[in-house]
Amino acid sequence: MQIREEPDLSEFENHEQPEMEYQHDGVNSLGDDSSDSGTQDKSDANDKAQPFVREGQKIGRNQPCPCGSGKKYKQCCGKLN
Repeated sequence: MQIREEPDLSEFENHEQPEMEYQHDGVNSLGDDSSDSGTQDKSDANDKAQPFVREGQKIGRNQPCPCGSGKKYKQCCGKLN
């Protein structure tokens, strides 16, 4: 039978953790972000979103599937997972 001695807890209680500083890779400093972001935001506001243009006719969910399976589109290629 072996008897273990309890470790001296006073040694752990007095130990101070060093302060950690976390920073993302893309961040340089707090003051440097204003130079580029202000001009980029203005150019994004001037660009208007282009509407989606579909090639061909829209397929309804209850129409036969265009793949030729004979099933409804909603039960074949248009099935939601």
